[in-house]
Amino acid sequence: MARKSSRFYKTLEKKSRRNLVISVIGIIIILGVLFKFGIPLFADISFSFGQLFSGKEDQTTVGKIEDNFLPSPVLDQTPLATNSAKIKISGSATPEKKVELFLNGKSYDRDEADEDGEFTFNITLTEGENLIKARASDDKAESDFSETHIITFKKSEPKIELEKPRDGDNFAVKNIEVRGKTDIGNRVTINGFWAVVEGEVFSYNLELHDGENEIIIQAEDDAGNKKEQKLKVRYSP
Repeated sequence: MARKSSRFYKTLEKKSRRNLVISVIGIIIILGVLFKFGIPLFADISFSFGQLFSGKEDQTTVGKIEDNFLPSPVLDQTPLATNSAKIKISGSATPEKKVELFLNGKSYDRDEADEDGEFTFNITLTEGENLIKARASDDKAESDFSETHIITFKKSEPKIELEKPRDGDNFAVKNIEVRGKTDIGNRVTINGFWAVVEGEVFSYNLELHDGENEIIIQAEDDAGNKKEQKLKVRYSP
């Protein structure tokens, strides 16, 4: 009887140890699986919830920003220079929003864009450079300024200072140089042909015909102002 009891307790002790080992292994496996899948999954779920709630808040904020946002007007292309003080400025903005035009940093005029978003202003330029920009507004918001356009108003005619030849000169050679000075940036023609312009100096090699020759020098600036000078020379071979 004592031997059976001893054997029974030994068997029970072995089973207990085996069960303990199995339990420990099971716990280790569960912890491993949890560490590999459970924690990232939990983090993903937490992140998703966070994004869900923060997303709602962000959308609300974005909605408020969009409600108070007005895009800047866009001005149509304008000339870089003009010889007319009166000029039309057109562009596009948010339909039926107020548009304010600024000339040289000061408010010049106000109007409302039509149902297609188009607007037009008639302005008077001052001599020299004119800086033009616009912005839109309503009761809730005001846009940034549009891109600034610079228009130069020139009303003076270009300069022509002819160095050679002189009116009434006589030549025994058929080819002569017509040379002089004008304002930088001007275009110059000699009898309708383009002269070479380098800085202020223009020049052109002109072929004469027998007898009297009329030479027409014309200078034009980027605003369209023109000046013409005529002279006559004689070729006698």
